Amino acid sequence: MSPSVSELKDIQIPLVDQPAYTPNKLRVVTIGAGYSGLVFAHKIQHEQPDLQDFIDHTIFEANDGVGGTWKVNTYPGVQNDVPAHLYGLPFDPNKTWSRFYADGDEILEYIERLCDKWNLRRDIKFNHRVTALEWVEEDAKWKITVSEKGEERQEYADFIISAQGFLSRWKWPKIDGIHDYKGHKVHSASWDHSFDYSHKRIGVIGNGSSAVQILPQMAKLDGVEVVSFQRNPTWITQSLGQTLGVSAGEPEPPDENEEVGVDMSEVDQDDDQVGSNFNPTYTARDKQRFEDPAKHREYRRMLQHGMNRGFKLFVKGSPQNQKSTEATIERMRKALNYDEDLCKKLIPDWTLGCRRLTPGEGYLESFLLPHVKLTQSHIKSIDATGINTEDGQHYDLDVIVCATGFDVSNIPHYPVTGRGGMTLAEKWKDEPESYLSLACPDFPNYFIFMGPNATVGHGTLTTSMDWTAHYMVKWLRKVAGEQIKSIAPKQSATDEFVRYGDEIHKTLTWTGSCVSWYKNHRRDGRVTATWPGSALLYKEMIKELRPEDWEIEYRSTNRFRFMGNGFTLREQDEEADLAWYIER
Repeated sequence: MSPSVSELKDIQIPLVDQPAYTPNKLRVVTIGAGYSGLVFAHKIQHEQPDLQDFIDHTIFEANDGVGGTWKVNTYPGVQNDVPAHLYGLPFDPNKTWSRFYADGDEILEYIERLCDKWNLRRDIKFNHRVTALEWVEEDAKWKITVSEKGEERQEYADFIISAQGFLSRWKWPKIDGIHDYKGHKVHSASWDHSFDYSHKRIGVIGNGSSAVQILPQMAKLDGVEVVSFQRNPTWITQSLGQTLGVSAGEPEPPDENEEVGVDMSEVDQDDDQVGSNFNPTYTARDKQRFEDPAKHREYRRMLQHGMNRGFKLFVKGSPQNQKSTEATIERMRKALNYDEDLCKKLIPDWTLGCRRLTPGEGYLESFLLPHVKLTQSHIKSIDATGINTEDGQHYDLDVIVCATGFDVSNIPHYPVTGRGGMTLAEKWKDEPESYLSLACPDFPNYFIFMGPNATVGHGTLTTSMDWTAHYMVKWLRKVAGEQIKSIAPKQSATDEFVRYGDEIHKTLTWTGSCVSWYKNHRRDGRVTATWPGSALLYKEMIKELRPEDWEIEYRSTNRFRFMGNGFTLREQDEEADLAWYIER
């Protein structure tokens, strides 16, 4: 059908006397100055510095310094469970890691050093806590309520980049009487270093990654008695440092057909590594070798190649999963000195990989100590003096350590109100569902690092952050250059991605029968945390923008207004090469 006269009149606009693709100015506000926020800042300031010609960037950080989770998580034994040489930021990988797995303080020191080197604090406003976001449709802007020193004010931005992470909001466990306790109560995400934990009766609630690291540290203290309260066992996997070693000479570049690196299926059951070389120290020779960028890159490629190969472990019923299960069972039995009672209690019967794989130096061995006890009777309540369990026992305790995790609902702790008054809390009240973990329908110009179904279960998170930042920047260029007012993923595209992703998840271990934060602390239900597939699939899927999946609104009634006066920006430069495209 031909357009009507009125429709033609609407799209008939005057010529704009400026070169085509002249970008509109955009104000972009990032929330959070952890790894992802800093990766995004580096993209703007250094990797693609021309972005600063049209992007005004601000980072609001609630804390008084950079680092995100590594600034606030300082409990004893805090350590990354990803090889350190894969945990550096891609634009400046650290060559001087001291050990295979980096401690939290070394990671934070590295982050602060990068901020000094690259001036990444330039756009950060510290001690600025965002308390509300509201989309203003008529202006196509976000109204940001931000608190500084107890006083609130409003600012506006064209785009919001949510870089708060998914493990940023800790909470006390929902246990009757927890706040009636009169002893020393501490959460793993808010550790009290002023308290002397020695010569105390200590209860540790939980057996996730934090608890696995904290419990051996408590057990080492003088004069303590430690009780571990856990509902179910968890897999304690072999250290990847044990599997690989770090001083085995110069690694060769991986052959594309060779399975090398950290593929756990390559570990034999009978190798004698439990309790030895768990977290090897990099030698002076190692560090000297890494000073050569090519050799450092080869080593990191070897590690990453193995990590990517290792995704087969997460396929239900795969030979890799079966072999790794057998090897892990034997390692756990050996670490427990083949104590049948402890083996029965501490070795799971659910699928390896259903929960996050957790290497734990000294964790299992701690249960062989006479002053460390285990109960798997559920906690009934807490009173003034300790913990009551459902088997009728009462444990008198001087200290209760809550290593009970975070709010993983993906809903920010402040109201986020999008199009038509829809709040993110309402949108995700049943299940958090995102478009490719990056965005959400009804929330225009709103990008998310590590949203629902992100690459948190496999691959290397810092590398994924870099891919994600690059994707966001591509959108910002398109929006600015084509005079777009707003973008939001279509509900239909999001629904189709989630539904098909759920089908892939059925083939993966993350849907196994275990209680996991990957499923929002449920045994059953859909997986809301991890990406439905490998990290390499994620890279491929966000390589291009797929605008067909998005609702795009333009600033003009004619979407081609960005053509300007018919000339390109290049042609305005008298010194520019106007035949650059002829290559032969």
